[in-house]
Amino acid sequence: MTLRALITGTLHKSPETKSAATGTEYTKATIRTTQKARDGSTETVFVSAIAFNDQARQTLAELDAGDDVAMGGTLTVCVWTANDGATRPQINLIADTVATGKAMKRKPKAEPSRARPGSRRRPAAPTEYHDPEPFNDELRF
Repeated sequence: MTLRALITGTLHKSPETKSAATGTEYTKATIRTTQKARDGSTETVFVSAIAFNDQARQTLAELDAGDDVAMGGTLTVCVWTANDGATRPQINLIADTVATGKAMKRKPKAEPSRARPGSRRRPAAPTEYHDPEPFNDELRF
């Protein structure tokens, strides 16, 4: 079963960027989420995430273990049996959107172009519109 989902949590360990045999780059991460039950107990769930698109990969690659993150994408839920016989959920997310509150490294903005010294370019004249009776028209509401 696949679902469209938004997962929020904390990165369990630092993301890893790798390249597939076909040359496709991807970034893998594990998100830790804590759920509180009505009885007050808590349960930690781990979500395995992978990102293929450039924006999601780059954003994810700049994060570290312990950073808060929100990821959107296609979610797959499965069940697996541990060595002790207990069944546990396996949650996988193919992320196409990654968001974080951490300040990201951005490319510096280009400085605005400046006119050459000595050029006599005049600024554009402001546009003004005066209507003595702005609501005196035949439209009825």
